[in-house]
Amino acid sequence: MNNIAEGFDATSSKAFIRFLIYSIQSCSEVLSMTYILLDVYKLDEERIKSFQQTIITERKQLKGFVKYLRKKDL
Repeated sequence: MNNIAEGFDATSSKAFIRFLIYSIQSCSEVLSMTYILLDVYKLDEERIKSFQQTIITERKQLKGFVKYLRKKDL
């Protein structure tokens, strides 16, 4: 969310896209951390799996938005 907020004030679509990509990468980082929650901390697998699905959905939406913006910019 912070990456998107920073990018929103960007002066160009290219800069905004860059911050959206940072957000996508942050989703991947958080997704990676969920595996640590499962492996090391043995947290409730059902809750973690649900959280992982949410992260994957959000990441897909961000990728779709980036794709849209790139086409629009052409």
